[in-house]
Amino acid sequence: MKQALHIFRKDLFRLRVPALIFGGLVLAFVVMDLTYRPGVDSTTEVPRAALEVLMTLVAWWLVESAVHEEPLSGDREFWLTRPYDRGALLLAKAMVLGATISVPLLVADCAIVGLQGLPLFSNAGGLALRVVATATWLILPALAIAALTRDLTQNALGWFVVAIWAIVLVQWKSESPFLNDDYAWNIVWVLAVMSAVLMAVSVLLQYRGVGVVWGRVVFAAALLPPAIPVTWDMALALQPGQPEGERAGRIQIVSDPGRRLRVMAGPSGGNTCLEVPVSVMGLEEGWQLVTLGGSVVVQGGSGSTQEAWLNRKEGEYWQTGCLGERVRPEASVDMTVVPAVTAEEPLRIGHIRQNVLNEPGVGRCRVARRARETGMLCSAAVRPPARGTVQMNVVDGAEARTNAVDISYFPHSWAPLQVLPGYSPVFKWFAMPGKEELRPAMEGAFVELSLLKRRPVALIKRTYTVNDAEIGAWRK
Repeated sequence: MKQALHIFRKDLFRLRVPALIFGGLVLAFVVMDLTYRPGVDSTTEVPRAALEVLMTLVAWWLVESAVHEEPLSGDREFWLTRPYDRGALLLAKAMVLGATISVPLLVADCAIVGLQGLPLFSNAGGLALRVVATATWLILPALAIAALTRDLTQNALGWFVVAIWAIVLVQWKSESPFLNDDYAWNIVWVLAVMSAVLMAVSVLLQYRGVGVVWGRVVFAAALLPPAIPVTWDMALALQPGQPEGERAGRIQIVSDPGRRLRVMAGPSGGNTCLEVPVSVMGLEEGWQLVTLGGSVVVQGGSGSTQEAWLNRKEGEYWQTGCLGERVRPEASVDMTVVPAVTAEEPLRIGHIRQNVLNEPGVGRCRVARRARETGMLCSAAVRPPARGTVQMNVVDGAEARTNAVDISYFPHSWAPLQVLPGYSPVFKWFAMPGKEELRPAMEGAFVELSLLKRRPVALIKRTYTVNDAEIGAWRK
């Protein structure tokens, strides 16, 4: 322990400049996040994202600098020729990175949550878990690359390989449920944990003197789990076993022979879109179908695979799919769609009248102005707030106006593939019914608020074949 403390003090002194730079960036982020309001017209959206990327780069610089204070010497570990205990050195590096990266981020989390009026004590567990989760993607990969490289050139080469691999994965999995954070979180977390464990093993191998070659092999293996093919069938199979999911499995989506197939030109004019009339049965009260993905494939043809979706028009369901080329009358196509079953539950928020509301599952809400418009700004700590639709009943004298605003999307803080937590522990959303709909609340009138809370129930998958007879008959 005495040796670890000696290395720790030495590294803190030598890394004081990048540590102070990172601390200054964290302070700037706290100030920016306190005033941040989500929305496409937000003036802080781009600067905030740029600051997050800069913080990440400086953190990685810190990790590389700390580890390369004692870099590799030849093909074996440095401690074969230097008088350092391997365990003491690893402990010292962990203490340095915790003091210069994790502690400032934890202090920033507490400041952001507390200064925005959100409870610190009830969110203490979540804030502690955020430290571990953030270190998993911010520190661990950089630590593994730095420990397995000899100098800055090798370190840069390692990051280049990882960046190229990340670009390949994003292009490869752009149509995969891997990137859908609502219904594939179980898959995402399994793959992320597998990669994190392998990276940690590569670091331990390096600091146990096994040899740098084995450490690099294990680190290369840590890059493979995200490449595991993730299909919709896997997402369906790995769903939690809920009774509601079993009931959702009885939902029937079948072709409706009483309505005619539609064939039309697609948006680009060079492709063909098919609309298949379907009937939906077994959908319980309060349940809805939301399309997550789908595809259209020409049977034995040359057409490229395109997206398909399920939509509802004037009370009727249609399964729609577009191909990248015109479909010949004799062709047949398979149309596959994966809709999510969601349920909406009413959740009363309360009344706003020149005051602030704090509701579990929703967050801290207040009436606020953005540019020339008045809306409701809500903030929730650590965990995303409930998704759904906010209904507002503005009572102004004898007049009452009702508006509904969807809050299904929340801008995520920057993090790789938006899989792990970003730098802000607070989720914000802005419900804006109209330019002046909530102004009465600022002037003393009551605004009654309720939330139709939307939650996932299950995934279902359906495939239809549209044959040449149907296409040919309708084209004629």
